[in-house]
Amino acid sequence: ETLGDRLTWEVLPLVVKILSIVAVVSFINKWIAIVIAVWIFIFLLFNIIFSRWKLKYDILAAEIDSKTTGYLSDTIINQNTIQLFNGYKFESKGYKNVTEEQAKITKLSWNLDSIMEAGQGFLGFLIQFLLFYFAIKYWEQGLITIGVFVLLEVYIISLIDQLWGFTRVIRHAYQA
Repeated sequence: ETLGDRLTWEVLPLVVKILSIVAVVSFINKWIAIVIAVWIFIFLLFNIIFSRWKLKYDILAAEIDSKTTGYLSDTIINQNTIQLFNGYKFESKGYKNVTEEQAKITKLSWNLDSIMEAGQGFLGFLIQFLLFYFAIKYWEQGLITIGVFVLLEVYIISLIDQLWGFTRVIRHAYQA
């Protein structure tokens, strides 16, 4: 159900938006449309490859989270036995070890998320730079107007926003 919802409400509108933007821009200037289409492909490919590579660390973080929850649950359920046999220090040390391992794996997963977002930020900067370069070049030649440039900017900002959210869709799809 989660996967179906993600595909219907997030991926399908993204595909429609991408196709519409590339089609409209291709009527304005085919080279700018090609640059945008290639950039979209690279952006999506980067997200898919990085998310698939990172999945093993997400699974590891989920496993250690389950282990921590299980350890805590066992400790709470057996609280009377722990008190009767003076096992507080042993259980406290064991729980500390499990939570430290969980913190280490979770921090690694968060750091990998930061790296992915940095990559996305770089790709967003790259398309903005390329758009400015081509737009100024074509404006000087009289091939596009300032209004077209503004339209291109609106399209790119909208695409960056929706493609950035695509990373969450990929992660949720893998989790589902």
